[in-house]
Amino acid sequence: MERHCIPSEYAWITGEPNNLYSNENCGEIYGIGWNDLDFTAKLPVVCQIGKDNSVNIPCKNGGACSNSIYDDNVKCDCYDRYEGETCERDCRPSADLMFIIDTSGSVENYLDVIKQFIINIITRLPIGPDDFKVACISYNVNANVVFDFSKHENMSSLISAIRSITSGKGPTYTVHALRQAREVLFNIFSGVQPYAKKYIILLYDGISTDRNTAYTETKLLHRSSIVTAVGIGTSEGHSELVNIASDADHASTYLHQNDVYNRLLKDTADKDCTDCVLHSNVEILIVFDAQVDDFMDRKQALGQNIDLLSSFGLTANLTVGMVTDSSNP
Repeated sequence: MERHCIPSEYAWITGEPNNLYSNENCGEIYGIGWNDLDFTAKLPVVCQIGKDNSVNIPCKNGGACSNSIYDDNVKCDCYDRYEGETCERDCRPSADLMFIIDTSGSVENYLDVIKQFIINIITRLPIGPDDFKVACISYNVNANVVFDFSKHENMSSLISAIRSITSGKGPTYTVHALRQAREVLFNIFSGVQPYAKKYIILLYDGISTDRNTAYTETKLLHRSSIVTAVGIGTSEGHSELVNIASDADHASTYLHQNDVYNRLLKDTADKDCTDCVLHSNVEILIVFDAQVDDFMDRKQALGQNIDLLSSFGLTANLTVGMVTDSSNP
């Protein structure tokens, strides 16, 4: 803030200037008149020039210009989901989210499980423009766009559309669904958000009829999309799930729904944002064979493992327990 010294008396408040402590050589407008004060006093700013000589940078997304006496540069006070010097960074997770559902004969008994899995995910997300927009493809022999990103922007209609999906028959031609997904995700008429992240959750048993061609097609998607492969059923092809997914961390099963949801939030939030931190709680149970044979070797190995765990730091997020088959605890 710039201050200008006052050369002569002008509308001073009664009793001012009083040059308190003999160092009040400048002035301020105080109520209806002038008051003298120390030049080093800090006051709220009316107009501020930053250290980089930028003047009054406009705050974006509803942010308000700060007039804090402690700010030495231009600063915006941001609201709601935004951060950054001018509130330019959107910190709420958002994406174009596509679900690909296997409706072939191999998972027909799990279709209700698949639909509930999707509903459990989307009901925990903000749905709408500038948030998550959702599309869905079902497939067996052929792929079918159940709905694209332009169709459902409120929760009730979205849930109704998911519940209306029916099962099909025949083999699992995953390549057709992946190819259809690529066409929808990058078609401006499908309702996509131009600058939104592209995210795919594929729900199937990991056993494609066209495995090798599916691998080739998914590599094209990896260039511009994040792919999570979720295994469904009692006989999941884990190796295929890992190869279809963006990486091993994005391969999961329908039993680990919370892991899929947390990964989605982590992947779709701006990495520079600080208002959302995911914490992991880890519980480790050691089962120790305490029988006499080779007991000392096992005890030594146990000690080494405990030392290794201790090196990570035992915190409130990591707890360790142990059970043995010995009669002595």
